[in-house]
This record gives sequence, structure tokens and C-alpha cells, in this order.
Amino acid sequence: MTTLGDKIKLERTKQGLSQDDLADRLSIHRSIVSRWETGKAEPTEDQLAKLADIFRISLEELTGQKQTEPSSNPVKEFDATILIYVLLLMVSFFVEPFGIIPSIILIIYAWKNKLSKWYIMIAVVVLLYHITNFISAFAFWMVPTKVIVE
Repeated sequence: MTTLGDKIKLERTKQGLSQDDLADRLSIHRSIVSRWETGKAEPTEDQLAKLADIFRISLEELTGQKQTEPSSNPVKEFDATILIYVLLLMVSFFVEPFGIIPSIILIIYAWKNKLSKWYIMIAVVVLLYHITNFISAFAFWMVPTKVIVE
């Protein structure tokens, strides 16, 4: 049976995080993460909730136990990453025909925050839209105009 410390180490390495990285995200010292992983200490309930959020798993999966008391707030906590994604998407349309750069930033943001593949696909479609807009605008600028003088 795996211990909580083993599970923390497994999830941390799955995310590609060092002990320092995880400690920074939790605003604690690296030695505390090391103590958790070796079983010399255990995280508090708040820290467990933050760990589950960082690892994007449920608290039950992290601890290996069923939740005994239901959450007092049944509403899902607001996820700021989706809001930032939508704002970047909107910004990319406000800077036409140069929305290519915000679209690339959008793809990188979705990738780094491990958003669903659907978010990345939407961002790629938006990027393709901006590229075609840019090409058509560039082609329009390059068309020589005839000035008819009578």
C-alpha cells in the first residue's frame, strides 16, 4: 500500500515539478515537502487541498480515503485559468489583423496550464483564422491600385 508521502512524490514527478517548485507553489520551505515524502510529517488539510488542486486530482485520490463530511459549499470553486483563457481569446480578436501573437500566447497558456485538448484545438483554430486574415489583408495591401486621371 502506498503512503501519502509516496503519492505526493508520484504526483509531483508526474507534473514534472521539483520539490522546490512544489514548495514555491505552496509558499512553504522545500524541506517540508521532503518531510512529507519521507513520511516524517504530514500536510495540513489546507495543504492537502492545495496539493490536490496543483496535481489536478481529487482529495480522495490524493489521500486514498473517502471524504467523510460533505463540503459546505456545493458550488465548484471558480477556476481563473478558464477566465484568463477567454480573455486572451477576446484580446486576439480586438487586435485584428495582428491577432496571431495573442493566439500563439493563448496556445502556450493552454498547453502550460494543462487545459483540455479542446481548449488547445480552439486556440489553434483561432490562430489559423488570424493567419488567413493576415494573409488576405496583406494581399489586399499589395494589390496595385489604378488611379484614373481624366
